[in-house]
Amino acid sequence: MKDNTELSQRIEGVPGGCFYQLSFFARGEGAQVGLTARVTFVTPTQQITGGTLTIRQQDMPNSNRDFGFYKINTSAAPANTTAVIITFVVDASGQQSMDLDDVSFTNL
Repeated sequence: MKDNTELSQRIEGVPGGCFYQLSFFARGEGAQVGLTARVTFVTPTQQITGGTLTIRQQDMPNSNRDFGFYKINTSAAPANTTAVIITFVVDASGQQSMDLDDVSFTNL
């Protein structure tokens, strides 16, 4: 994923009242790559942020063999939740990019 790229996926049929965990591995292809990951609960009337994680450029591993492991434990999903949207937004300089691997979204 390159600079200002946004990758998102909507998952339908997510039960309300539960806690969730988003986990993934990420690595920068260059020294100036950061990331924001977000979990958003969708209800019939609104979208509510359940959790956000921002990885600063200086904190993301950028070795060819090293990935960082990250996770977000969400707040409880509203009772009337119908879906969730998982979003990744890359913050990179120049021609640098980010590798994302093994994304998992599970009910705690």
